[in-house]
Amino acid sequence: MRLYSASWSVSLCITAVVLEIHKRLMLVAAVGLLAPAIARIPVSFITNGGPLAFFGLTDLCLLACVAVDTYRNRRLHPVFLWGTIAVIAFQPLRILLSGTQLWIHFAGRLVGLAK
Repeated sequence: MRLYSASWSVSLCITAVVLEIHKRLMLVAAVGLLAPAIARIPVSFITNGGPLAFFGLTDLCLLACVAVDTYRNRRLHPVFLWGTIAVIAFQPLRILLSGTQLWIHFAGRLVGLAK
């Protein structure tokens, strides 16, 4: 969620300057949010595969976007390079932090704000 917020904030700041960067940052941010949605799909290989399955499918979606954009523009855009690295690098960190008391307390406070 933090990665989404950060890439969304950065993309808003540079929208007026460079639309090519903005659309790629928004796509990376949106694909970064797919892991929880994919994890909830009731298919046996996803539910039995655990984090490797749903993060792997998220990575495949991101790599498909990168491949299509690279094919169309005949070059790998730096936003896709660094965005893909960031999404993949933060996946193990998301697993490590998700069970900590700090995160559970923070998430509980956020849910409390929504009530």
